[in-house]
Amino acid sequence: GTLLAGVRGPRILMYHGYLNGAVLTVDSGERGYQTARGFAVPSLDLPASAQYVALGHIHRPQLVPSHVPAYYSGSPLQLDFGEGGQQKSVRLIEADGENMRTWTVDLHAGRECRTVDLASLDVLTDTPLLAELATAFGDWLRVRVSLTHPDPNLWQRVTAALPNAVAVESVYPERAPYVAPSDYCS
Repeated sequence: GTLLAGVRGPRILMYHGYLNGAVLTVDSGERGYQTARGFAVPSLDLPASAQYVALGHIHRPQLVPSHVPAYYSGSPLQLDFGEGGQQKSVRLIEADGENMRTWTVDLHAGRECRTVDLASLDVLTDTPLLAELATAFGDWLRVRVSLTHPDPNLWQRVTAALPNAVAVESVYPERAPYVAPSDYCS
């Protein structure tokens, strides 16, 4: 309660870290050890006198449940494939003495990070599909290809067809676990 006591004008607090209640992005660069629940700051620890809490560290823009307005502005660009499809934005603050208003402005620049799942390498010969993937998006692509066995030329084959592929992954079918035969001698 005393952190912002006596402050005249807008009372804005900035914090770069993990606030309890923030929604994390699955499959992203938000490291588990940096966002473990044990290291989260409880949102109730924010000073009640703050008019606005500007948060950083979590890439997904969001309002965090708290007794004061607390927002993660998020990253201005998609930084990894876990953020694919997220609308990026910035928060603007207008302050006039003790009065303040905030709002979100969506951003529309930069390349998106998209994941493309291919059922097989045969898809790389589907010219209309490749044309759509290569030209409809100027985006960065993570291409996951379903294979039955390793292909040492997978990277070259995919990037020759899709030059905006920056990550290529092999996906193999799940196999039943090996079960040792029972003792035939019994």
